[in-house]
Amino acid sequence: MSTRAEPKEPAEPIPEEWISEKPGPEEAAEWWERWRNLPSIERRRPAAEVLAEVRGEERDDVNE
Repeated sequence: MSTRAEPKEPAEPIPEEWISEKPGPEEAAEWWERWRNLPSIERRRPAAEVLAEVRGEERDDVNE
């Protein structure tokens, strides 16, 4: 019987672009949790786009 007590860590480092967005303390935990749970291809999305989703904002300047 095996337990999965080890913490989830990203398979790849957080892109520098995402780090430079510097989410505020109130959203940092949600931002990190969302990033960890994204499929690796989604981790390549622009940081501003994901942070806008975390903040509940709609961004017109983000390409779909």
